[in-house]
Amino acid sequence: SGVPIHMVGLNVTRQAGIGPEHVTQLANSGSPVGRCFAGLLDFYLERSRAIFGLTHASMHDPCALLPLVRPELIKHQLAHVHIELASPQLRGMTACDLRRVNAELARTVHPNARPNAHVAIAIDGPAAVDHVIQTLLSYDAGPPGAG
Repeated sequence: SGVPIHMVGLNVTRQAGIGPEHVTQLANSGSPVGRCFAGLLDFYLERSRAIFGLTHASMHDPCALLPLVRPELIKHQLAHVHIELASPQLRGMTACDLRRVNAELARTVHPNARPNAHVAIAIDGPAAVDHVIQTLLSYDAGPPGAG
């Protein structure tokens, strides 16, 4: 389509996680929105712990929005991305070619396919979590100027 695509994989979203301390912060905020999200995130955190053995609940969806609202919190690299369809074992998996191959010099390596996405390679996890929490807590303040 030509539309710029930003991708944030699990390897990055798992670096930005809600922990028990964040649930407590939301629960004790005195904010109805904070208390509501504390309950939701506590459930999500407990399921992440029980099912995957994780100590933090990954912020997958908020990380997908970071390039739009806080681009400085996430670092991307242009890369070719495709969805594997040929292999029965890997069918449906996303494959990102992050190699920077100079095929002309390597001669034995196939050249990289044309980059088609901005792939996240790093995130400031604590700052991303803080941004999400502060955004949630800001909803009780009402619209700007509603003092």
